[in-house]
Amino acid sequence: MVAGAGTMGRGIAQVLVEAGFAVHLVDPVGEAAARGREAVRAAWARAVERGRLDPGRAEQYAGALSAAVSYGGVAGPPAWVIEAASENLGLKRALLAELDQRWPPETRIATNTSSLTIASLQGGLAHPERLGGLHFFNPVPRMALVEVISSPATGPEWTRAAWRLVGQLGKTAVGAPDRPGFLVNRLMRPFYGEALRLVEEEVARPEAVDRVIEGAGFPMGPFRLMDLVGIDVNLAVTEAVHAQTFGESRYRPHPLQVMMRDLGWLGRKTGRGFYEGGAAAPPASGSPPQPLPGGLVKGPPAFQAAWRALGLRGRLASEPPEPGLVRWVVDPDPDSEPPREAGPDTLVVVDGTRQHAEALAARWRRPVVGFDPALVLAGAGVMTVAGGGGEAAAQIFAPQRVEPVEDAYGHVFSRIVALLVDEALRFRPRMDREQVNQAVHLGVNQPRGPFEWLDLLGAPRVLGVLQALGRVGGDRYVPSEDLIRAAEREAAVDA
Repeated sequence: MVAGAGTMGRGIAQVLVEAGFAVHLVDPVGEAAARGREAVRAAWARAVERGRLDPGRAEQYAGALSAAVSYGGVAGPPAWVIEAASENLGLKRALLAELDQRWPPETRIATNTSSLTIASLQGGLAHPERLGGLHFFNPVPRMALVEVISSPATGPEWTRAAWRLVGQLGKTAVGAPDRPGFLVNRLMRPFYGEALRLVEEEVARPEAVDRVIEGAGFPMGPFRLMDLVGIDVNLAVTEAVHAQTFGESRYRPHPLQVMMRDLGWLGRKTGRGFYEGGAAAPPASGSPPQPLPGGLVKGPPAFQAAWRALGLRGRLASEPPEPGLVRWVVDPDPDSEPPREAGPDTLVVVDGTRQHAEALAARWRRPVVGFDPALVLAGAGVMTVAGGGGEAAAQIFAPQRVEPVEDAYGHVFSRIVALLVDEALRFRPRMDREQVNQAVHLGVNQPRGPFEWLDLLGAPRVLGVLQALGRVGGDRYVPSEDLIRAAEREAAVDA
């Protein structure tokens, strides 16, 4: 039985039927249950039209799915009842209490909450041991991950049965701690929150932030993803996590989201969100710039290798010198001295922000541009630059697409990824790193998990980003103890 016939309830009912279960879809609100059943049947009909599903099998599925406004009409107690009501603590507690009273103890109950702790939903139940969390991801039929969450009151038999059920559905189960937001949604708070702050600080517009993140391999930038999920839904999860962590600043909701919700601009479902019509505008077209000759690329071997792997031009510092004027120098060391090879007109490109680039330009008396070396290490198709450079910067980084930003304290990609990494490190010690990476891959389709980003970029770089932001941005950028220790270990090895 699935209680709640909204988007998530319908998707859960569909995958249960396809796994061989008979399912009763219940929703007391008007025609919601009937509409939910018809929506699932329509999905099977489309699959038949596209040749993906046998017509006889679709008919069999349709016969296994019933719907009603009440729990009656079933032959006996269900093996499972999965609650998929709206993300509202009072509503869920009342519904779960009703389910607990209605069905005998052998019926297992699961909640599909995405942010409310299981413990907060178990209070007042006669049989709290038979309740745990099965957090499916939207769209349920396509997403492979299910988080299995047990509180201290959840019985071990429920947990074993939940893992078996997820396996029967052909999905991947990941055990998540009973913390607000669990694993994936907790880790994703900075992905949205920092993007909103970047727009608030006028670093870049939403579409530019999305272009940078998508250029680094993410299937959707934060603003496109918020439009897809629903700005109100995303905000509700953030508010729930913020409230349950007693106002932890890392999860503070952003006024821009509140304004969008109040205006009814909720994304694709209302036809307007951060993008008109709910869809992102395509990146600006035009002829790609021609590479600028006469360049020198410095930095450690990993950076130089990543630079060349991207097809970027310029002589690597590890290669024999060439005759001729050096027109530009790229140096990923933010504390570098003026390159000896540079003349008074040589453009110097350093790891840094607009503020850093402007300070160096005044000291060195030559043009300086800040860039984000993390985008080179990530093999990204885009580069953010700050502090000027214009056409020359576009030529240096061709074929990468250059996005000018106004960030005085950190670049778009590095800010967001540094916070994702730090948030993952806060799950110590019980979360296995590979399990966390797998959850992020399967739950939100990110190109790398947070610990893969940590290995690629290095703890000192991630720590440096947060420390720079912390000088102006407050305690939401305070790094975790594990990040500080990881940076110290890497620095000791390098020394």
